Amino acid sequence: DLFDIPVIGITGSNGKTTTKELLHAVLSRQFKTHVTAGNLNNHIGVPLTLLKMPLDAEVAIIEMGANHEHEIEFLCQIAQPTQALITNIGKAHLEGFGSLEGVVRAKGELFDYIRKHGGKVYVNEAIDHVPSLAQGLEKETYTSDDIEIVEKHPQLAVKWAGWEKTCATNLAGMYNISNIAAAVKVGRSFGIEDRMIAQAIEGYMPTNNRSQWQKTAHNDLILDAYNANPSSMALAIENLASMPGSNKFFIIGDMLELGLVSAAEHHAIVEQAKAALLDGILVGAHFKALPKQVYPSFINAQEAADYLRKNPPQNRIILIKGSRGIKLESLVEVL
Repeated sequence: DLFDIPVIGITGSNGKTTTKELLHAVLSRQFKTHVTAGNLNNHIGVPLTLLKMPLDAEVAIIEMGANHEHEIEFLCQIAQPTQALITNIGKAHLEGFGSLEGVVRAKGELFDYIRKHGGKVYVNEAIDHVPSLAQGLEKETYTSDDIEIVEKHPQLAVKWAGWEKTCATNLAGMYNISNIAAAVKVGRSFGIEDRMIAQAIEGYMPTNNRSQWQKTAHNDLILDAYNANPSSMALAIENLASMPGSNKFFIIGDMLELGLVSAAEHHAIVEQAKAALLDGILVGAHFKALPKQVYPSFINAQEAADYLRKNPPQNRIILIKGSRGIKLESLVEVL
């Protein structure tokens, strides 16, 4: 073995980086914890993370990303995880995986490694496909229902059994509840007191455009422009629709790397937004190419910025979400 410390491998279609950061915040309360920087989670980033590990590290948290099969298997051989967590399985990188079944197999490679080499897995029992991938493994289970929601907006405030005080987070978006549930479960598994877990979660500030709540002179922004796939986009729109008030607005950008299902998935997102009676604009060539467009649509962020300067939204709650390549964070300055 490279290391004789617990190595937690994390993968999933959405929520990997936020879960990793929450785990880091929680475990750091008691252990010297080494963690993947940013989202350096590929065949270059994982070895770099391991090479930077200090000799006195007590726990490592390694994020693993993939856009084709056998990639996670390869990363496991490098990182040699002793524990594993799959945040969820959704429609991401379908171009490389071919289908949702391909995504399931690929994410399952993390649990397969534990099956061969021993260790334990953390399983969100409410997530499709994950419980079946964990059959026969030593496991600790959790679901979002373990977390009681005290406040939904603008940021989440939560409690859980054993911690009856309110834990006020800096995270926007109901989809973060499962990430919080994972952090509580893993923290407890490492013997960390609920009080320390709550302090760590309260102290975590999201960065690099992930689930960030940001105020500008004119609007409130939910800045989630780091990345997007059909699963995370649907959750973000659902979250916006669930917010009180009628002053909601979205700026959503193309979801890249979807291959043959791209047009259908972009169409489905527009239909969801329409059904929720939301106002907004679309950015990117995939959205622009959809027939019978009901929303203003723009080929790129620059065109969208010109439109927003001429038609500035005021006193709105604005969701900003799209794939990395669309660079929607550049629109913050005009909002």
